[in-house]
Amino acid sequence: MSGIIQDFMELVEGTEVPELFNIWGGFTLVSACVSRRVYFMHHMPIYPNIYTILVGDAGNGKSMAIMQVRDLLTDLEVPMSHTIETPEGLMRRMAGDPPKTRPSSSREPSRPTDPAA
Repeated sequence: MSGIIQDFMELVEGTEVPELFNIWGGFTLVSACVSRRVYFMHHMPIYPNIYTILVGDAGNGKSMAIMQVRDLLTDLEVPMSHTIETPEGLMRRMAGDPPKTRPSSSREPSRPTDPAA
């Protein structure tokens, strides 16, 4: 490997993230950065979109791998969508349903309505 992926691998070296997760993190980082500015024309534009899913046991570095890439993309001000953390969430997103929101713990108390208004 050389270039951007190699630079990314050196940046994340020494973390507990499996090397394969870091490699795919690097591919995802490059894909997100080039966005729709790079394409291959074959009857229609083909863009380098990568939809990465990291699969593994709990505690094996998936979240850390995601955070490493997300932090770099945030620093570079690259737009991102939210993370889907469960198979059910993935199925909802693929079906076009909006993501479920977590209830806010800092809700304001409800105020009585003014009947005169």
